Amino acid sequence: MNRKQRRAEQRQQGKSATGGVDRLLQQAADQRTAGRLRDAVTIYKEILSADPDHPIALHQFGVTAIMAGQGDLALDQIERAITAAGDDGASFRPDLAYALA
Repeated sequence: MNRKQRRAEQRQQGKSATGGVDRLLQQAADQRTAGRLRDAVTIYKEILSADPDHPIALHQFGVTAIMAGQGDLALDQIERAITAAGDDGASFRPDLAYALA
């Protein structure tokens, strides 16, 4: 396999991994919407075990914790999401305020 082929394969693997995370995020959101919060948390933890700083998984885990009445966990996850997202973290701040309420 030459360098060009290896790079193409690496790009494809990266796309597959991203697609897998996107699928898991959608599954978790579906579980949360259906009120199956424990199932959603399990999926978020799966994503975070592979990528502990995944901002969307951290944020949605925090939102799920709010729904479950776990304010301290929600604060921790949403704060981590804001840090992990960098400049894009501002969009998570309203949920941080909600978790503080």
